[in-house]
Amino acid sequence: MVRLIPMGTHRRCRDCKLLVLDSSVAVCPACGSEQVDLIESARLVFGSASGLPGDETMHADVEFPDMEALDEESERTGEEVGRPTQWEIAYHSPDEFHALTLKSELERFGIGSWIRSLEPAGYHGLFRSHSVWGWLLVDKDDLVRAKSIIKEFLQSHELERP
Repeated sequence: MVRLIPMGTHRRCRDCKLLVLDSSVAVCPACGSEQVDLIESARLVFGSASGLPGDETMHADVEFPDMEALDEESERTGEEVGRPTQWEIAYHSPDEFHALTLKSELERFGIGSWIRSLEPAGYHGLFRSHSVWGWLLVDKDDLVRAKSIIKEFLQSHELERP
């Protein structure tokens, strides 16, 4: 059973990422930034609702940006604010080592990335259902730069595919 429990409206500072529970706050109390976004937060609860011992639940807190506020800010500034990440494959990794190494290299250049393993769960190393171990994904705006960094890194460190 999965339940979504609304937790209310809060603010999150864009600079220091502090979560401010008072939604009326316009300035971050930690760093003084005026870049505080209004967000709706909720808790995803996985498991049974019975509450019996041994019937524990897991949960994850999730945040939903106030899209109306982001649209208003986009119109006011003329810039796209808060665009959701659009993941693109930057590298087809032959193994986990390559993926983790290149992820670290991209982070060094300020490019966020995500590793998606294609290995079937529970069959670690037993067989491959794909020709690659997994993908290294980056936002579409960083794709060209990320591919260039990856290519240069692989050439300079002789980490070409095994």
